[in-house]
Amino acid sequence: MDLGEEGFMAATEVQDFEDFDSMNLDDRLLRGIYAAGYESPSPIQRKAIVPCVSGRDVICQAQSGTGKTATFATAIIQRVDASLLATQALVLSPTRELADQTYDVVKALALYTDVSTYCCVGGTNTAKMAQELRQQRPHVVIATPGRCLDCLTRSHLDGADVRMLVLDEMDVLLNVGFHDTIHEIFVRLPSDVQVVLVSATMPSGALELSAKFMRHPLRIMVKQEAITLAGIRQYRIDLDAEEDKIVTLCDIFDAVSVGLCVIFVNSGDKAEWLAAALDRQNFTVGLIHGRLSTDQRNETVKLFRSGHKRVLVATDVLARGIDVQGVGCVINYDLPRDKENYIHRVGRCGRYGRKGFAVNFIIPSDQRFRTSIEVFYSTQIKELPADPADWLA
Repeated sequence: MDLGEEGFMAATEVQDFEDFDSMNLDDRLLRGIYAAGYESPSPIQRKAIVPCVSGRDVICQAQSGTGKTATFATAIIQRVDASLLATQALVLSPTRELADQTYDVVKALALYTDVSTYCCVGGTNTAKMAQELRQQRPHVVIATPGRCLDCLTRSHLDGADVRMLVLDEMDVLLNVGFHDTIHEIFVRLPSDVQVVLVSATMPSGALELSAKFMRHPLRIMVKQEAITLAGIRQYRIDLDAEEDKIVTLCDIFDAVSVGLCVIFVNSGDKAEWLAAALDRQNFTVGLIHGRLSTDQRNETVKLFRSGHKRVLVATDVLARGIDVQGVGCVINYDLPRDKENYIHRVGRCGRYGRKGFAVNFIIPSDQRFRTSIEVFYSTQIKELPADPADWLA
């Protein structure tokens, strides 16, 4: 056994499967994969699906938009025994939006199988959820940590037959805010449960914590400094003051048609102010932040996906929880203060090989954060070209 530092197993000899057919997957699952539009596996799928199916603990790191969700969803569906009416896989997501998105992916891939799926998140009818979990005993449950622990504690959800636990966006789930809840969930599951960790970024602190409940996991990872932002043009506009941002934003919209655009800010109050300002200028704008209800957020995402809202103003609650075809532009109206959120934000465009561009508004107080991001990702955020024709060149 080739154990690397901190007891992790190196992934140097992981087999690379160039197509789904060679992975020995169930024919009905393969039908679902192809029906969902996956023609060939992405790099993370080529390396990680089969080890996850084998039942071993795995840590997966890959850039946003490269198919991580479909990676563990495929493994889950393959591993579930559909003849057993019991919950056999748990997926934990840090946000309701990401949980909903994961649910959609699992449902799509399992379309031609007998694998049942349930989404268990906050902001929904607790009594109805408890009844449905007890009656249906779904094979796969996708949940936010707090609601999952509550359901396990109250015996609405039975963890006795869970064979696979996935922590999606593990860098968030293993931080101080979620760590205790994740631990309480873990101790309520079988001692031999398979653990799969997934994220675009893997802070060393999260890896150290993961070592406490994983058994010699296989690391399929991109080194932090080698994370790429391929397909995304990164630009900056240096501004003198905060009040220059709104004028500059309108200038961008006047200069080029960007299809769907996501604008990130750092607070709910700023998001509400900016959405209202754009609305007054007749933009079709949607709004998402943490204080909105589940129904409000879901409706906004639905309108954005359909194109009825062309601009979406959001806080980081959205950075990890939406995959929308056609997002051509991300604007960091406020530069993120957490450098690890940068890749999640700009990764909303240029998804899985499509072109997109990101524009960062930089005021003097942002310069040190900009430098930190460039060093962290070994990248360069260039000045926005004057000619819009060059923005995607």
